[in-house]
Amino acid sequence: MCTKSGASGRTLGRVRGAGNNQFANPRCVCVEPGPDGHIYAADLGNYRVRVLNKEGAHVRTIGGQRGSGNHQFRYPWGLCVEPGAAGHLYVTDTANYRGQVFDKAGAYVPTIKVTRQRGTASHGVDVDPGPGRPGCPDGLAEQK
Repeated sequence: MCTKSGASGRTLGRVRGAGNNQFANPRCVCVEPGPDGHIYAADLGNYRVRVLNKEGAHVRTIGGQRGSGNHQFRYPWGLCVEPGAAGHLYVTDTANYRGQVFDKAGAYVPTIKVTRQRGTASHGVDVDPGPGRPGCPDGLAEQK
């Protein structure tokens, strides 16, 4: 991880595995602003999102089991977190073609349905996979 200026910051997890200080194919890292904010890391190979404090200590785990139910993932990839205690964590669940939403305590809120065809979503997000692409959601952006 790097600081805002681009200087080397800290390393989180150095050994591949499923423990609290380990990752298996980490993807997106999102840092919540503010002194009490947390670090959120998508741990693709362990089907979970790790929540850490700013010092890198384990706070909680969201998910951890492969599947398509609430709190289950098939490759969590992109993350976006809203600041403040009432904000939400948005996670792209790539191989399930959806986004899951959680409150800051890790409780499941709703699921965002993702369609595989552009312009066909009635209650969700359209994905335009492009030629030869599977159409898996893998990123999020916050609109201000």
